[in-house]
Formats: sequence, C-alpha cells, structure tokens
Amino acid sequence: MSNYFYFGGLLLGFIWTFKTLQSTNIEQIFKKGHIWQIRSAYTLLSLLGGHVFGSIFERIYLLILMAIEL
Repeated sequence: MSNYFYFGGLLLGFIWTFKTLQSTNIEQIFKKGHIWQIRSAYTLLSLLGGHVFGSIFERIYLLILMAIEL
C-alpha cells in the first residue's frame, strides 16, 4: 500500500517541480538552440523532485500507520 503513496507523491512532485521549473528562466543557462539539453534537464530535475516528494509522502504514510498500530 505504501507503494501507491510513493507513486502518487512521485506524480504530484514531478508535475509540481516541472511547472515550477518552467516558470523560471533556466533556459538562459544553456546555449541557444540546445532544446534537447534543456528538456532533459527539466525531466531529470523533475524526476528528482518527484522522488523526494514521493519519499516524503511514503514516510508520512508509514508514520501514520505505525501511530495507529500503537
């Protein structure tokens, strides 16, 4: 069951991080015309943010589950 919370957090974190990165001007760091590098940077950073968000969701779920068992 905790895998569902991780995956849900991963999706939410990915979307949230991706939208946040789009609102910044990270394209200025890269050279003009390097679309592939910009998109891959967005994807990798969004996956990293989604993983962190999903891990937090999963740990909160496990903490609540352990608190209920006590």
